[in-house]
Amino acid sequence: MLAPPLVASVGASGALFGLFGCQLLEILFHWKLVKNPGWELAKFSLVILACLALGLLPFVDNFAHIGGFLTGIFAGLIFLSNLSFDKYTFRIRIVSWIIAVAVIIVVFAVALTTFYNSDDPTKICSWCRYLSCAAIFDSCKQQYSQY
Repeated sequence: MLAPPLVASVGASGALFGLFGCQLLEILFHWKLVKNPGWELAKFSLVILACLALGLLPFVDNFAHIGGFLTGIFAGLIFLSNLSFDKYTFRIRIVSWIIAVAVIIVVFAVALTTFYNSDDPTKICSWCRYLSCAAIFDSCKQQYSQY
């Protein structure tokens, strides 16, 4: 929706970033079970940052990466299990589940409404173009020459 006009967004990278979001939750949920959790989180963060940096290349859809990652986090809050089942953890799981479901429904509804009711959805966010294509590339300047 926020990509420049006539630029196709294809591939599985958004889904892979959704899995990255779930993996981040797994590391955080099972912090005590992971050997060297701080080191694992640091390595994982570097992988995510490197992949997001690659998303700044021309014709790579970083919007799919970011959207997939955030959706993966919220979907992970809904579907991933937690090992401890005391009353406090159960309450936190219920509250996080309700919030995650609400956020996913609201974001999906807003995205659909914006897409179908806006003349040009790329104009709703003037600075979003910098998340998907670095201005140091000539092809990025050409993609966003309409702005």
